[in-house]
Amino acid sequence: MRKYDKVLYHGTAPENVTSIMQDGLEPKYLGGSIVCMSPKAEIAGNFGEVVLAVDVRGYKISCFDDCEEWERFVWTTKAIPPSRIRTRKK
Repeated sequence: MRKYDKVLYHGTAPENVTSIMQDGLEPKYLGGSIVCMSPKAEIAGNFGEVVLAVDVRGYKISCFDDCEEWERFVWTTKAIPPSRIRTRKK
C-alpha cells in the first residue's frame, strides 16, 4: 500500500479560483468521480497558473504505478469543500 501525503496540489486557471473557493473542487473525470491532483506543487503548476493546496485526509486516493511521482486520483462524488482548499503561490 502506498503512503500518500495529507495535502495534494491542483493546478487551475485564474478564472476558476473564485468558483472553486466558493463551491469547492468538483470531480470532473471518470464520470464525475475523481479530482486529479499531484503530490508536488511544481507539477500541479504545469496544469494551471494557480496552484491550490488541498487537504485530502479521509479521501480514497490512488494512482497508476507509472504516474506515482506526478499524479493522484482523489475519489469523490461531491465537491471537495472550500474549507479544505487554500491558494498557494507558484
